[in-house]
Amino acid sequence: MKSLLKTVCAFAIIAAAVVFAAKLRPANSIGEGSESTSQSETAPADTQTVSEKIYRCLGSSDFYVLREETGEVIKMSEEEYVIGAVMAEMPADYPVEALKAQAAAAHTYAVRRREEQLSSPSSELCGAYISDDPQKYQGFLSEDEAKKLYGSGYTEAYRKISEAVSAVSDRVIICGGEPIVAAFHAISPGKTESAENVWGSSVSYLMPVDSSFDEAAADFSESFTFTAAEVRGRLVAEYPEKAVPNDILSEISASEVSPSGTVLTVTAGDLTISGSDMRRIFSLPSAAFELSSDDEELTIVTKGYGHGVGMSQYGAKCLAEQGYTYEDIIKYYYTGAELARLEYSE
Repeated sequence: MKSLLKTVCAFAIIAAAVVFAAKLRPANSIGEGSESTSQSETAPADTQTVSEKIYRCLGSSDFYVLREETGEVIKMSEEEYVIGAVMAEMPADYPVEALKAQAAAAHTYAVRRREEQLSSPSSELCGAYISDDPQKYQGFLSEDEAKKLYGSGYTEAYRKISEAVSAVSDRVIICGGEPIVAAFHAISPGKTESAENVWGSSVSYLMPVDSSFDEAAADFSESFTFTAAEVRGRLVAEYPEKAVPNDILSEISASEVSPSGTVLTVTAGDLTISGSDMRRIFSLPSAAFELSSDDEELTIVTKGYGHGVGMSQYGAKCLAEQGYTYEDIIKYYYTGAELARLEYSE
């Protein structure tokens, strides 16, 4: 478990961060198992008082962020950092309870990063706990960047998001006595994916749950078409030492698909490609896709946006609209996880 948590500290939540900046909808930060762990009920669970378990973390509420462009390390409060993260990761017009769930996930990610850097600092971060590079870490917007993104709507967006963050600022999501890897993604393919199918190791709280309400999202499904020459050209460039079939369209197929719809393996003759590599090579929004072809073109129809693990941001929006609280949403998407009160230890 520990090795996985370190491996995915920059987990593909990052895929979602880029989406929001480009489309002003849920973003890529950190971000598929047995049917027995799935949840099919979408009625709010019995709401209970937030757990009064206490998690004592290393350090204080001070937070240090490396600005990649300037190389400067900026000191801010942890709450300020989480506000900037939520502004980068989730549209402000989402319901308050969805924003709180996102804030709790972003806060938990920040707590994990701080503890990792205090116990085993990375020289490339120059003393910071995290950088603002969305390709490596959770998305983050400075005040100036947020103003530029939100324009005239900045004041209201900041008010709504900062209030949501403040409401959960003393909470952290834990499982087994430690902060979880709070993976999230923009839109699931209808059912969330397991960490094992995406990152290779099973995590008890990152198991598949029903998220079929995501199918109502405007960008739930997208279609992409490539000529035979384009398909073969991309694969030859990616695998120059492997045999790529000349008649690629008649031989390419999704040979292994998870119960959640994620393509695990694509075969083309003797060439085997992982679904995640296929997604990267063809710049697809997700690895949940179907392939079809004729004599001239390959059509790829995708479902969802992001890696599919953990909390679906669009799903959180739908659940909040149905009356779920942020705690309900967290418990729904992170199987067996719970909220604890955060205390700092210098």
